[in-house]
Amino acid sequence: NYLKEHQDLGKKIKNILDYELQHIKEHRPDIINSWEYYKKFLEFFKE
Repeated sequence: NYLKEHQDLGKKIKNILDYELQHIKEHRPDIINSWEYYKKFLEFFKE
């Protein structure tokens, strides 16, 4: 997997998404919860 090989890039992407999605996460968490690929992306950082 590309992100496993390039963890520094994955962390940068996660930081950008965390910043850009702050408003949606606060006001419409149901939208974020419906994003299956985003959930899979976040699983990389739980390890």
